[in-house]
Amino acid sequence: MLHQGAGSLAGVALVAGYYDQRHMTTEFRDLSGLTPREFLAARYPGSITAVEPAF
Repeated sequence: MLHQGAGSLAGVALVAGYYDQRHMTTEFRDLSGLTPREFLAARYPGSITAVEPAF
């Protein structure tokens, strides 16, 4: 969703049906072992600057 223009992680969380970014991050980490920021940094080097700061 970030690469399709959904905006920030908070925006992605809301569009995906999560109550807030923290809820999405917790579930993402439980399922993948990485936070969304860590995943994006590994998958798309340089893209992390487009994402809002972590909590």
